[in-house]
Amino acid sequence: MLFFRNISIQQKLMRIIMLTSGILLVLVCIVFLTYEIFTFRDAMRDKLSSLASIIGINVASTLLFDDRETAEETLSALRGEPHVISAFLYKKDGQVFAKYFHESADKDVLPPPLQDDTHTFFDGKLLLFQPITFQNEQLGTIGIESSMEALDARIEQYGVIAVTIMFVSFLIAFLLSFQLQRIISEPILHLAKTMKKISTRNDYSLRMVPGDQDEVGFLIAGFNQMLNQIQKRDEKLKEHWDHLEEQVDLRTKELTTVNQQMQSEIKERKRIEQNLQNSNEELVTANEKLKSTQSQLVQSAKLASIGELATGIAHELNQPLTYIRNSTQLLLMDNADDLDAEEVFETLQQVEQATDRMMSIINHLRSFARESDIQHRPVQLCQVLENSLILLNEQLKNRNIRLEKKIDPQLPQVLGNSQQLEQVFINMLSNARDALDGREDPQIVIQVKVLAQDDGSQQVMICFIDNGAGIPSSYLEKIFDPFFSTKEEGKGTGLGLSISYGIIQDHQGEIHVSSTEGEGTTFEIILPVQ
Repeated sequence: MLFFRNISIQQKLMRIIMLTSGILLVLVCIVFLTYEIFTFRDAMRDKLSSLASIIGINVASTLLFDDRETAEETLSALRGEPHVISAFLYKKDGQVFAKYFHESADKDVLPPPLQDDTHTFFDGKLLLFQPITFQNEQLGTIGIESSMEALDARIEQYGVIAVTIMFVSFLIAFLLSFQLQRIISEPILHLAKTMKKISTRNDYSLRMVPGDQDEVGFLIAGFNQMLNQIQKRDEKLKEHWDHLEEQVDLRTKELTTVNQQMQSEIKERKRIEQNLQNSNEELVTANEKLKSTQSQLVQSAKLASIGELATGIAHELNQPLTYIRNSTQLLLMDNADDLDAEEVFETLQQVEQATDRMMSIINHLRSFARESDIQHRPVQLCQVLENSLILLNEQLKNRNIRLEKKIDPQLPQVLGNSQQLEQVFINMLSNARDALDGREDPQIVIQVKVLAQDDGSQQVMICFIDNGAGIPSSYLEKIFDPFFSTKEEGKGTGLGLSISYGIIQDHQGEIHVSSTEGEGTTFEIILPVQ
């Protein structure tokens, strides 16, 4: 509370005592004043009721004999009651039979309406109605209006007395609080002065005289105990301070030794960092050589694949060449004049188609044999598969291998190198072709579908499925090792699957194989969508 802020404890105690005493005195005065008001009103009502009863007995006969003059004379006896303002005598029907007004009252005031046996306080007045009976029969009603000025005077008198009592009580409370607050404030003030001396002098040997067995006394005892502990710690600090220089010298020597060791370690670390830098440069050089070697190895494997496909490619080129040769001979024959222009035109069109097919095969062969860059671009897998089949379609037909393609029409693009992926697909198809030698109803199924992942991303899975002889289970773990091959000697380098595995790894993809001997083999390639 703002009333108690920034003042001394003496003033706080005195204000608390004065405020408490004042509130209690005000409450007591209010209670007594309220009690006096209600008591005075009840006494006045009883007095007025008794007066009405006496007058009612005296005017009963006037009502019985309809004697108005006597009734008014009887009411005029109220002059002896100065607090009575007016009085009215009513008949049974409520008509005013007689009335009385005090000398100071306004005689033109209309009589109040007749009410039952009741009383009412209003505007500093008391209005009382009381029935007049004779032999258990009500003859009329008397109403008396009385002033409450006596109550106001009494309240004023009580107010003066209350103010006088409160003033005297406040004065006594002030004097007592001024004397009694010292019992609490003086030990606390003495404690504050002692604390100030200790903080100013840093002398923890000072002590306070023990106080009474109360909270302040406990506070003083705790303060003295705290000073004892601080003094002991101060003495220990002085002892440590005495030995501090020796410890500093010792620590300085140790730090000097450690610093020398650190300098030696720093030199060693610099030497190691230089060695690491040299090793890193050697690794970079080796990595570049490895990439070059890997690129050469991929190119070599590509050329090896072309060599393995050479027979089929030659046979595929031989068919259109044979057709061109036969058609040319037919046109050069002696009976060529018998051919009409339409037949010659159709023959030339077929020759053009054959040459276009030969050019397509040769151009794609040249493009495939060219060394590819390592950059990855958006790739349509359907087109890569079709390019792979350009070099293998004829071979599959010659071996009566049935090819079935199941490709998702809503296939998204992948990020990769089309030539490297074509090399992987050619390797998959070539292995499936060789695995179908001697099989009845040989078949290769190519499935391409989209896989949805839990995180919302997509992958594309390409499956190459054949119903060939299968791979023994003991070979499955080594199938992707370099130079490992299940083919007869001279029919493969053993690098195709190993290089295909490396290409798929570079494309952030996966390649898996599953096989059952006598039933066939499935290669699954999974690539992330762009």
